[in-house]
Amino acid sequence: MTWVIVILAVAAVLAIGAVLIERRRTGALRSRFGPEYDRVVDVRGDRRQAEAHLRGRIKARRALAVDDLSPAARERYVTQWRAVQASFVDEPRQALAAAVQLVDQVAAERGYRPADDVDDDDAPDTMDMVAVDHAHEAADVRAARTTLAGRDDASIDDLRSAFIGCRGLFDALVGSDATARIRVGRES
Repeated sequence: MTWVIVILAVAAVLAIGAVLIERRRTGALRSRFGPEYDRVVDVRGDRRQAEAHLRGRIKARRALAVDDLSPAARERYVTQWRAVQASFVDEPRQALAAAVQLVDQVAAERGYRPADDVDDDDAPDTMDMVAVDHAHEAADVRAARTTLAGRDDASIDDLRSAFIGCRGLFDALVGSDATARIRVGRES
């Protein structure tokens, strides 16, 4: 009789421990991925599958060689960004499309490209890899893509908000020195 009670107590402790570990893992993924966590859960329809996918992204990201930009590349991208930003006044939709494309170029040059030899529909794309390090900013770029893919009559405010979201990820990818130069460029 006492053995049964001991076995049940041990089983209960193990079950509680497993639940606590699972909650801790979920909390860590939620904290790291922010809005990307919710997006992947919605797409997958299953929290466990989504979490496994996100852990796979982290593993794939660790395998990437993400490098800083050279000073010349940083300056070139900052100059391109300023031109895209200046074009927003006359052609906001085209400027937003150019901003999204520029963010993709910077991410690719930094090394956020997943392996080319993966032939899996579930394989992470460049923005999935960026989201491992910059989840909130990646969500803003995804929102910008949605704005571009949506109706042609998106308001100027919608386009502007999407553009600002792209700028957030651009700043994060280009680096703090360039961010300071961009802000200086806005003031002059």
